[in-house]
This record gives sequence, structure tokens and C-alpha cells, in this order.
Amino acid sequence: MLAVSLSRQLAAVILLAFTVSCCLYFGLSLAANQCICAYYAWHPETVQRRADALLDKLQTDVGERGIGFSDSTALSAWVNVVSGRELMILQIYRNGVVTFDSTERTTARLHSHMMDPIPQAQQSVRTIQFADGSARAAIALFPENAQVERANILLMILCMSLFLGTVLLSMRGKIRRLSLLEKEVLAIAGGELDRPLTQRGIDELSNLAVCVDGMRGAFVERIHQEESRQMERDQWITMLSHDLRTPLTILTGYLEVSLRQPLPENTRFYLTRCMDQALRLKERSDLLFAGFADSAPLFDNVKQAEPEAFFTDYLRDQITYLKENGYSVELDYEAPARSTTVQPAAFQRVLENVFVNITKYAAVDQPVAICARTDQQAEGSFMIAITSGGDKAAGFVGSGLGLTICANLMSHMGGAFGASASDGCFTYRITLPYGNNIKESSEYIDGS
Repeated sequence: MLAVSLSRQLAAVILLAFTVSCCLYFGLSLAANQCICAYYAWHPETVQRRADALLDKLQTDVGERGIGFSDSTALSAWVNVVSGRELMILQIYRNGVVTFDSTERTTARLHSHMMDPIPQAQQSVRTIQFADGSARAAIALFPENAQVERANILLMILCMSLFLGTVLLSMRGKIRRLSLLEKEVLAIAGGELDRPLTQRGIDELSNLAVCVDGMRGAFVERIHQEESRQMERDQWITMLSHDLRTPLTILTGYLEVSLRQPLPENTRFYLTRCMDQALRLKERSDLLFAGFADSAPLFDNVKQAEPEAFFTDYLRDQITYLKENGYSVELDYEAPARSTTVQPAAFQRVLENVFVNITKYAAVDQPVAICARTDQQAEGSFMIAITSGGDKAAGFVGSGLGLTICANLMSHMGGAFGASASDGCFTYRITLPYGNNIKESSEYIDGS
């Protein structure tokens, strides 16, 4: 089904409401006018009583004000005052001659159905004593004029209310749908991803709801896929960890048993080297699995690195490694204010990954800037920032696997790890907590 635009729907509603209101107004107006006129035609005594009362008032007023039968100005003013919305014709006769006639002033207000000769039942004639003599006064009334005007005004208000009410109700329905869509989108933004969006109508709002709901469904599916992949990865890591650690444990056990036996010196030397490498391989495998597993527990052998030995224990060898590969180093080093919390093997693994990446992607003709000092942005931590220019800076992150491992390792130590690239330079930022100031979570890896 094709969607109908909101503008067309609103235009159709306005046109329909206007047409219905106009037809209703003209139809009801005609019927009301006929009913009112028919009522007074069937009840002439009502008009006659009103005309007699006006003649009584005319006699009283001309006597009090001294109005003559030829005083047209005063008589016209009197007609305008007492008639109000009613149509009234006053004629004054003196010896068979008309001395005053308000017909010309009144006929302009008459409706077409009132232009017929005035029925005798609607007239009242009486001799009135004026200030300048007596004269015959005739009053003809058309009270239906006031009733017709009131009825027309009432019908116009009713039809306008119907028109505006129809348009507002139509707009209210659209606004309610828009408000409902806003609430549902905000609920999805708040984490209620399993809440479907209400889809009603065939306009742009309906299309918008369908599109947003499709995005929600796709996002939920991606989350489920990611959770499934995460579970598979964790299972794979667990299996690989078991398969790798088991033979390493057996190998180190055999080597320990062999080293306890009396052996020639050269054999003991090689067995000792094998034992060292097996232990190192086991330690590196533990770090590898800890780096992969976000839920891996903190290392048991987290230690305090003393300020005076921090440079020689961790940075000096890496700087020497850079210089041996032809890089110049600009060092801005300020010893930690107090001891930092590290896991030696894991921290060495992070530094090795960083400096190996530098030798892969950094330009040899540009110096490597190393800044190590107390972090001004995060109090209670020590920061190491390593910046270098690279002709292959766009790909310095590689597959991102090494950065993920480094971030997880630093997170387990209560620190943070980040990498970013801009303007032909790339920067690694490593943060270590002072003392026992362990952070709850790691920062995101920029660019990985």
C-alpha cells in the first residue's frame, strides 16, 4: 500500500470539513428561516400584542417629549430606539395625508420573504395625540428578522466549531502518534531494545516507525551475534588455554625432575635454559589469555614499582632497543611521585608491543618522543605518552589484536591503554595507578 503524505491528508481533511460545514450552514439556515417565519405567520396575535404595546409607548413618549406628527427627526430617532433588531414600520396620517413614513429606512433590512404586502394582522392602527394635534399612527412589525439573525449567528458559530474541531481532531491524532513514536524511540535509546514500535497508518510517520523498528531489530540482531561470538571466543580461549597449558605443565614437571638428577654440567646448562624458556612460555601464554579474556581475574602477583627503579626496570631497555634500530629518542622523564602498581611481566609485554610497533611503522628519520610524568588529567596515576611520526601511520594499528591485548592487560592492572593517529603521527598512552588506586574499568582504544 502506497503511503499518503501528511500534507495531502491534512488538505483532504480541511477541504472535507469546510465542505460539510458550508453545506450544513446553508441547509440549516434555510430551514431555520422558514421555521421562524412560519411560526410568526401561524401566531399573528403575538405580533399584534407587540404592536399595540409599541403604540402605547409612542403615546407616552410623544406626550412626555412634546413630539409633533410632522417632526420627522424625533420620530425617526424614536423608531431606531424602540425597534432594536426588530424590523418596524411607523406611518403617521393626518387628514388622509402621510406626514411620516419610516418604510424607506426599514425596507433595506427586509428579507425577500418579507417584501410581500404587510398582513393586516401584523399592523396596529391608533389615533395618537401629538404635540401639534392628533393623527393616526400605524405600526407594522417583523420580529422574525431578529430571530433569523440570531439563528444565523448561532449556526455560523456551530459550523465553524465543527470545521475547527474536525481539523484539530485530525491533527491531534497525528500529534499523538508522533508523541508515541518519540516515547518509544526514547525508550529504545534508554536500553529497551526488545520494545517494538507501534506502526499505524500509511503516512510518513508510519514509514518512520517502520524504519526505526527495522534499525532496532538489526541492532538487536547484531548484539546477539556479538554475544554469540563472544561466547564462542571465550570457549575457544578456554579450550586453547587448557590444550596449551597442560603440555607446558607436564614439560616443566619433567624438566624439574631431570634437574634434580646428577647430570653433566653441559647437560644441566641446556636443561636449565629449557626450563627458563618453558616457564617464560607459560608466563607469556598466561598473559596472552588474560589479554584476550575481558573477564580474566586480576593477576595475583601485582607489585609496587618503586619510583627510583622505574626507569631502569622498564623504560631503559626499550629506549636502548629503539636506538639499536636507528631511532633517535627525545625523553622527557619525571620519576613517579610514589610507587606505581604493576604486574611486571604484563607491563613488559605491553611495552614490548608498543616499541615493536614503533619499529614497524615509525619513520626512522623522525625522533620518538617519550613523555613520562604524573598524569595531569587523571590525578593519582602515572602517564607514559609515546609519540612518533610514521610514513605508514594509517596502518599502525594493524589488525588491532595487539592493542586489544594491551588494553586488557593494563585494565587488569588498574590502568588504561590508548592509541591514536593524527596528522601523520601516532601516539600511545599508558596510564598506571599510584599505590592501590585501582581503576574499575579501562578506557576505549582510539583507532583500534
